[in-house]
Amino acid sequence: MIFNPNFSFDTPDIAPIVDAQNISSTHISINRLVDTLIETYRKDICSDESVEVCSDAVPPGVLEDESSTTQFTDVVRDKNNRVRKKKDESEKFNFAHAVTKYKQVSSFIELSLAKPLLKSLTEMSLDKPTPIQCACIPVALLHRDICACARTGSGKTLAFLLPILERLAKKPTDFNHAVTRALVISPTRELAVQIFNVAEKLVKYCPKLRIQLAAGGLDLHSQEASLRLNPDLVVATPGRLIDHLSNAPSFNLQHIEYLVLDEADKLLDEYFAEQIGEIIKFCSTKRQTLLFSATMTENVKELAVLSLRDPVQVFLNQATAVAQCLHQEFVRIRPHREDDRRAIVVALLMRHFRKRTIVFLPTKKDCHKMHIMLGLLGLSCTELHGNMTQAQRLEALKRFSYVGTSDECKNKSATDQLTEMNNPDIRPVDILLATDLASRGLDIPNVQTVINYTLPQTMKQYVHRVGRTARIMNVGRAVSLVGEDDRKVMKEIMKQAPYPVKARVIASDVIATYQSKITRLEPIIGKILAAEAEERELRAAQSQLSKAEELVTCVKSGTAPLSCVERRVDWFAERKRDKKTIGRKLKVSQSKKRKIGCDSDSE
Repeated sequence: MIFNPNFSFDTPDIAPIVDAQNISSTHISINRLVDTLIETYRKDICSDESVEVCSDAVPPGVLEDESSTTQFTDVVRDKNNRVRKKKDESEKFNFAHAVTKYKQVSSFIELSLAKPLLKSLTEMSLDKPTPIQCACIPVALLHRDICACARTGSGKTLAFLLPILERLAKKPTDFNHAVTRALVISPTRELAVQIFNVAEKLVKYCPKLRIQLAAGGLDLHSQEASLRLNPDLVVATPGRLIDHLSNAPSFNLQHIEYLVLDEADKLLDEYFAEQIGEIIKFCSTKRQTLLFSATMTENVKELAVLSLRDPVQVFLNQATAVAQCLHQEFVRIRPHREDDRRAIVVALLMRHFRKRTIVFLPTKKDCHKMHIMLGLLGLSCTELHGNMTQAQRLEALKRFSYVGTSDECKNKSATDQLTEMNNPDIRPVDILLATDLASRGLDIPNVQTVINYTLPQTMKQYVHRVGRTARIMNVGRAVSLVGEDDRKVMKEIMKQAPYPVKARVIASDVIATYQSKITRLEPIIGKILAAEAEERELRAAQSQLSKAEELVTCVKSGTAPLSCVERRVDWFAERKRDKKTIGRKLKVSQSKKRKIGCDSDSE
C-alpha cells in the first residue's frame, strides 16, 4: 500500500456519538489559576498591535496545505507479495469454544432484556446493538465465561454490563442480607468513573439495585461507608479495591457471582499483575468471569487460562485494527526540522481543527506548556495528565465532554455554548491536551480529530489513541507527526489502514509564521509558570502553618491532633514495599554472616 497522491482536504460531517458521558458531579472544582493568568496576559497581548495572535482567520474554502506524493524510501510492499504471514489472533488463542457466527439483531428487544433496562437504553438513545454486544450478551446470559477481543470503540462496556444487570435485576438481594455479587475491574480511574456512570444510567428504573464506585483519588471514607452496605455491583480500580478489602471489615468478595476484567492487557502491566492475582484470590470460585480487551497478548492468554473456566472465545476483528471510518493522515518531520513540531500542531489547531480535538503529547510538562500557549492564542483547551489530582482530571473530562453532547450544539464552539448557557462555572472547552492517560477506553462524545504530537512506539498504543475518535461507526480523523525514527510503526499503520494513508504538507511560510508567534509568547509562558510555582509554594506554606496551629491548639487543650488519632490504614502498596525491604535486609544479613564465617575460617 502506498500513499494516495489524489489527496483532497474534505471535511466530513462528523456524526454524533450516542453514548454521551456524564462525569460524576460530586467532584471538587479545580483551581483555575492558570486559566485566570492566561486570560489576564491575553488581554494585554490583544491590546498590543505588534503581536498578532488574537486571530488567524482563514478565508472560507482556502486551505494552504497541499497533498504530497513524497514517500519514505522504504515503501511498504503489497501484502500479496509477502512470504511470511502473521497468525490471526483467533489462531493464537484457541479455546475449546468460539463464537464464529452470531445473529446481528436490529434492536435490544430481541436480546430478551428486562423492560427497565430497555427503558434506560431508550433514554440513552441506544437502539441497535453493536456486533460485540450481539455476540457476547446471549453467551453471557447462559452463564458462560467469555474471553472477548474487539477493537476500541466497539461497545464492550454494554456487552458486559447488560447481561450482569439483567441477572441481578431478576434476582435482587434482600437489603437485610446484602452481599456484593458483581465486580468490574478497570485499569484507570477515569475509565472506572465512565463505567460507573453508564451503569447508573442503566439501573435508573431498577430501584433495588445499588452500585458503588471504588476508585483512587476520590474520597476514601465515603467509599468505605458505602462498601460496608455491600452494594450489588462495584466498579473499582485494582489498588483502591485491595485497600478496601484490607481495611473495610464487613466488605468482602466471597459472594461474587460475576467478575469483569476490562482492558485486560492493561490490567496485566507490571503495576497491576500482582494486584489482579490478589483480587482473584479474594473472589468466589463459583463466579462467572468476563475478560474484555481491545488487544490480546500472551499475558492475557495466561490470565484467561488461570481465571476462566471453559471460556467462550469471541474475537470479532484483529487486535491492531483501527476503526473502519477512521481517516488517517501524517505530517512528515524532517530530521533537521524537529523543532517545528509545536508550530505545526498550533497551525493545525488554529486553521483546521478548532473543535472536538484531542492532542496526545509525550510528557506532562508538554501538556501544561501547550495549554498555556494555546490559551494565549485564543483557543479554549484543557489538559489531562498524571500530575493532576483526581478531582482535576474529572473536571477536565467534564469540560471537554460537555461540548457537543447534543445534536443542537455539536457544531458550535465552546465559547458560543458558554455564552448561550450564561453559566461560567461549567467552562466547556474545544481541545483536550493529554498524555497516554486518556488513550484507554474513554468514550468521549463527538471527538472529531486526534492529533499525535509524536507517534507512539507501538501499533497497539497507536490503536488506543486514535480509538478516541471514529467510535461505533462514526467518522473521525487522525493526524500524526511522523519523524525518521517512526518508520517501523508508520509502515505497520499503512499495512493495517482500511483506506490509503494520506500525506499532509504544511507550507513553510505558515510554519515560520506560527514559530514566530510562539517565540514571542515564550517570555509570557515563563511568567505564568513562575506565578504558578509561587502559588504552589504559598499553598504549601499555608498548609504547614495550619498544621502547626492545629498542633498548638491541641497541646493547649490537652487533646491529640486529628492526624494522630486517625486509625492506621493497611495499604497494599506499603505491604508490597515492606516485603521488599524485609527481603533486602535478609539478604544483607545473610551476606554479613557469610563474610564473618569466611573471616573466622581465615583466622
